[in-house]
Formats: sequence, C-alpha cells, structure tokens
Amino acid sequence: MQQIMKNRLLTLIMLSAMALLLPSCVSSSKLKQAEATNKESQEKLKKLNQKYRELASANKELKADVDSLTAEGESLTQSIDSLEEQIFALKAEHSHKKDSIAADSQKKVLFKKIADAQKKTKKKQEIKNKDVPSALEFYSPSLVKLVRSLVGEGVTVIPSSIKANNSRSSKAYGYFKDSTNSIGIQKGLLMTTGSIKNAKGPNLRSGSSYAHKNKDLTDLDLNKIIDPKYRTYDACVIEFDIIPYADTLSFNFVFGSEEYDEYVFSKFDDVFAFYISGPGLKRKKNMAKLPDNKTIISINNINQGSPLNPEKRVNGRFHVRNTLNENPNIGYDGYTRVLKIRQRVLPRRKYHLKLAIADVSDRILDSGLFIEGRSLISYYKEYQLLFSSGSASLDKAAIEEIQKIVTKAKSLGEDVKIEVEGHTDDQGTIEANLSLSQKRVNAVVNQLAKAGIKEENFKKRAWGEKMPRVDNDTPEGMASNRRVEVRILGLKKKAMP
Repeated sequence: MQQIMKNRLLTLIMLSAMALLLPSCVSSSKLKQAEATNKESQEKLKKLNQKYRELASANKELKADVDSLTAEGESLTQSIDSLEEQIFALKAEHSHKKDSIAADSQKKVLFKKIADAQKKTKKKQEIKNKDVPSALEFYSPSLVKLVRSLVGEGVTVIPSSIKANNSRSSKAYGYFKDSTNSIGIQKGLLMTTGSIKNAKGPNLRSGSSYAHKNKDLTDLDLNKIIDPKYRTYDACVIEFDIIPYADTLSFNFVFGSEEYDEYVFSKFDDVFAFYISGPGLKRKKNMAKLPDNKTIISINNINQGSPLNPEKRVNGRFHVRNTLNENPNIGYDGYTRVLKIRQRVLPRRKYHLKLAIADVSDRILDSGLFIEGRSLISYYKEYQLLFSSGSASLDKAAIEEIQKIVTKAKSLGEDVKIEVEGHTDDQGTIEANLSLSQKRVNAVVNQLAKAGIKEENFKKRAWGEKMPRVDNDTPEGMASNRRVEVRILGLKKKAMP
C-alpha cells in the first residue's frame, strides 16, 4: 500500500516537472522559427532593396532617354514649322506671281479693247505741251526732316516715333517742289507705289511703273478696305506721333495715278489711307475720305469716266485729267484736286498717324500722294463767310461772323494765328476766279485788322475754283462754294479757354 502511494507520488512529481519543462521547449521552438522567419525576411528585404536600386538606376537612364527624345521632338517640331512656313511663303509667292501675270494679261486685254474702241470711233487726240519741261523737282532728305516739313501751326511731331516700311534709298518717298504750283501744292512729301521719279512729267507715255524688289510690301490695314478677293502690293507707309494743340486736325493733299483713265471701274483700284488712333477714338480711323466723310478716296471713287464708260462720272468735280499731258509737270494720267483732311481731336493729347498707299491686284502702274508741306495744323474753329456771285463785298451776315472771330481770337491773346482762305464757284475763267478769291480774302483780312488783329498774324491763301466743297451743278452748290474759310490756329503756349 505504502509502495503504491509512493509510486503515485513519484508519478505526480514527474508530471509536475514535465508541465514545467514543456512551455520552455515550445517557446524555444517558436523562437527558432521566428529567428528563421526574420532571417528570411531580411534576405527578402535585401533583395528588394537591390531590386529598387536596379529599378531606380534604370528609371534614371529612362528619364534621360525621355528628356533626350523630348528635346529631339521639339527640335523636329521647330524644323517642321520652319519648313511649313517656307512652303507657305513659296506657295504665296507662286500665287502672287500667278496673280501678277493674270493681272498683266487682263490689263493688256482691257487696253486692246480701249484701243479698238478708239479706232472704231476714229478719235485721235494729240499729246499737248510736248516741248514743255517739267518744273517738278525731287530731294531725298532724312525721314525725320521729311515728316517735320509737313508740320505747321498748332502741331508738334515726336521725332523718335517716326518710321517707314521703306528705306530712303528705295526712292518710294521724298521731298518735292513745283515752282508753278500746277496741282495746287508747291512743296511737301511725295509717297508712291514705285519711284518718285515716275511722278515727274511730261506725261508722254501710256504708263509708268516700278515694282519693288521686296515682294512682301503689302499693308494689312489697306487690305481691309479693298475688295477681299484682292491684296495690296508695293505699299509705302510712314508713321509718326503728334500732339495737336487745338481740337481739329487738318492737312492738304493730292492723289495721282497712272491707272487713270484706262482702268477706272476695274479691280486695279489703287488705294491709300491716312489712319489716326488715340484719345477719343474707339478704333483706328481712316481720315482719307471725301467731304461727305463716308466715301473712301480711290480711282473708282474719283474720276471722269473711262474710255469704255465715258459717260459714267463719279465725283468728277474732284478729278483732273492728264491723259494728254495737259499738265506737263506731272507724269500721272490723272490726279485729284487739292483735298483737305478735317479730324476732331482732343487738344494736347498724343495721337498716332499712319500714312499709307499701295497698288491693288498687281504691281503694275504707279500711284502717288502729294502731301502739302506746313499744312499739318490744328485749329480751334472754322468759320465760313459766303459771298454773292462775282462779288467780294461783305454782307451783314459776314460782318456778324467776323465779330465772332474777333472775340474768339482776342480771348487767345495777341500771338494767335489766323488762316484765311478764299474760294469761288466755277463760273468764269480760272484766272478770273483766282483773282476774285484773293479779293475776298483781302476783304475779310481788312475787316479783321480794323478790329485789332495784327497783320502779321494772318496766313492768307487764294484757291480760286480749285477746292469746291460741293458740286457746282446747282445754284445752291455754287452758292456754297463762293466762300472764305477762316480758322483760328492752335497755340502751343496755352489751351482754348
């Protein structure tokens, strides 16, 4: 019995010992397993790090390749763009050459029709003044001097703003003098679509032209005011900034062309414009319009018909025909009378002017602009005094108007300048009308002088019948043209009170 109890006690002791030893064995096994797992993870991490470094290196090389390909792509794109521009330019030049050839062919066909029509009617007209030399002279001063020669009273030009699309050596523009005053302007700036030498008479040839070597001499602004099917060629452009000192800007000009009369009412309608931009103007404005302030001045808008349409006249009162060398000083087949620009401005503010002329549809036959020297002025107000037919006497209405002029002039001070210009209708001879317009100027100046305006403050000019405001076809029109215009010019010292 005792032995049995002893054995059971020993068994119990052994079981207790085993219970104590078993967790230690299990923990040791798990530890070994964990250590093995950790070691395996370290190996995997090491391999992953190695793989990352390999991938990073490969990515760096790939990025370098991408950057290189991108740069090469940009270079190729630029090359393609450059080639496309060259192709476009070549196509444009080819198109322009085709247009020019086609235009030349059309002109030849049209000219033959005119010649045939003249043969059928057996009309032979003799060239006049064959042996009379031209009084027109040309000079080539600097562009700055040319522009400054335009400026008169009440305007300042900013020299640093003066620029042109042609060089002085191109002879597209220059300074002219005409001692005979045959077109109504004696001197000033001449701008042409070819060479200034072609403006000189006598006009003994059927046409003269000069095409510039630079085929890109077009003007986008002028392209906008012509038929969109066509474009401009041989453009001559001069730009500059001015400051007017009164509220109205003005200057005088004459437009002439070799396109007269054969190509009137055709697409060869050479064009020009006087653009102004600045304060008070919503957009760039073309000032080169007829007195109605609507009609653009061009060959098709000012003429006395064409050989194929001799009865169709458009604003003929502004046109002077020179197809038979009636004026031996001028080489163009026709030109306008002297026209005047009038444009409202804000005093003492800066404005930009752009003077531009160009051939239309082709580069054949020249046109030119004669802009009068010292005629670019600003004035405060324009007064018109009307006269009876053939008379230089001041009526009651004229005397009352003169009193208004005196009051306004004296408010500006003793240095104020006053421009007085006389005009007539077209009744009588040219010489008689010129004399009558001078008498009308003298009558007005004498009355102003009696009121205290100094004699040296007047700028006097007699135009005769050369500058009609309206047609002389009606009594009302003739009455409007029998006038004296008086302008109080801008002062640089003070503004209008």
